[in-house]
Amino acid sequence: MKTYRKELWLEARQRRELINITPTVAERLQENSQQLLRKE
Repeated sequence: MKTYRKELWLEARQRRELINITPTVAERLQENSQQLLRKE
């Protein structure tokens, strides 16, 4: 199994806040899959 790590930096306006990271994670997964395809 290959690993992939990308840090997300988030800035919240309040001390506690719900932040939807789904679109960001989807982008990172897309980037990773493209990199894997190029390596093969």
